[in-house]
This record gives sequence, structure tokens and C-alpha cells, in this order.
Amino acid sequence: EHEGLDRGWYAGPVGWMGPGRAHLMVGLRSARVRGSRARLFVGCGIVAGSIAEAEWRETEMKSLAVLRALGGGDVGRQ
Repeated sequence: EHEGLDRGWYAGPVGWMGPGRAHLMVGLRSARVRGSRARLFVGCGIVAGSIAEAEWRETEMKSLAVLRALGGGDVGRQ
């Protein structure tokens, strides 16, 4: 509503729930894989002193960590 975009899996709860128990985490880095393609979900925190280019580089570095875990090595911009 406030952002005008869908965050997908970024910052969503990940885990399991059972009768009277739950084990949940916040998904700060995740991927959805379909065949030979993967959609990565990462982000950064924008605050008053943020520099846009530095935040973008941080996001790319986080993406690269997920991509390498999947056996890839390049981050494409979409």
C-alpha cells in the first residue's frame, strides 16, 4: 500500500507451525528456483544518511551470496 510494489518473499516469515509451537524466521535472503532460473529476494535498509549507490551495491553483494549458494556467479538487473 505504501511502497507500490510487491516484496515477494523478502522479509516474509519462513518456518513451520504446529499445535502450540512455531519456529519462524524473517526471510532476508531467499530464492525461488524454477528450472534453470532463480528469482532472488534481498534488500537493504534505507535511512536518512543512506547513499543510494552504496545501498544498491550492498543489495547486489547479498544477491551474489544467494546466487553462489545456488551454483551461479553473476547478478543480473531486472
